[in-house]
Amino acid sequence: MPGSLEILKKKLPELTPYLARALQWFDCGLLEVTEPEVLISMTNSIHVSGSVVGSAIQQGVEGGIQNAQIAMGDVTSTLSELERTLGEIAIAGDDRSSLNADIKTIRAQLEKPRPSRSILAKAGRSIRSIIENIAASAITPQALAALASFTRSLGLS
Repeated sequence: MPGSLEILKKKLPELTPYLARALQWFDCGLLEVTEPEVLISMTNSIHVSGSVVGSAIQQGVEGGIQNAQIAMGDVTSTLSELERTLGEIAIAGDDRSSLNADIKTIRAQLEKPRPSRSILAKAGRSIRSIIENIAASAITPQALAALASFTRSLGLS
């Protein structure tokens, strides 16, 4: 539209007090906006190699949701390796029973569509604690390596 810039320049001083008042009303909640607010949807994928236990990574707006996924294939394979290795060494009855119970707990969680990360972590910590408390002479280097792989796959080390 020809001359619209000139018209705007003439009308701007008249509009300035109105716009200032409208902004005050808006800030106080007295002015309703007729246009709907556009919500921003965002998805971020972050691949972390290594342990980030206890680290919060979040981006977006207030009330954002953070989801962590465990690589179940890694947990399953490292748990099988840990089981195989522990089966090859002599472990006292109570410790063996506790280890078997924790392993069953983890296996039960892995069968669920959405395993509980906290249950997996508690059972993993329990296994680590039992193995660390067994006399060093009873543990082979292979068992320690299998334990290290397993706890890393759960994000515990």
